[in-house]
Amino acid sequence: MSNWLVAQTKPHATMLAVNNLHRQGFTTFLPLERRMQRRQNRLQEMTKPYFGNYLFVSLRNSEAPVSQIRSTCGVSRLVEFGGSIAKISERLIDELKSRCDENGFLQLQSNTQVGDKVRVAGGPFYDHLGKVEQLASNDRVWVLLDILGHRNRTLVAKSDLVEA
Repeated sequence: MSNWLVAQTKPHATMLAVNNLHRQGFTTFLPLERRMQRRQNRLQEMTKPYFGNYLFVSLRNSEAPVSQIRSTCGVSRLVEFGGSIAKISERLIDELKSRCDENGFLQLQSNTQVGDKVRVAGGPFYDHLGKVEQLASNDRVWVLLDILGHRNRTLVAKSDLVEA
């Protein structure tokens, strides 16, 4: 059984930290998510770490030098509580890994119900508000979207919806 630590990375340096930790022989876990971002007046799908600038690092034995992780290029610090390094149980990491697809994207279970107010967080209707009208097959939902003052019935992927 191994201990897992949480490393905070420097801005825009998460992949640099992951690569450098792998090069030093550490095992890392970095759950990902897809996000729509507006760039130059266009929406682009971006791949981002699910937990912002944080990643999980495994210590296979208790003798591993924690200072080696701290001094890794791309790592800002290790998360601490009360002056001691926070340790994450392997069971929690295994649960998170079981919810990731083969590419490392975290797949959250949606509890979307008819009547819920939602905001579209991905796809062509990004950032529009609506109300769930009907649950459809293949993880899709019929949503009444408010577009230009009119309610339009639109089929949207559940994964593109968040609570409003």
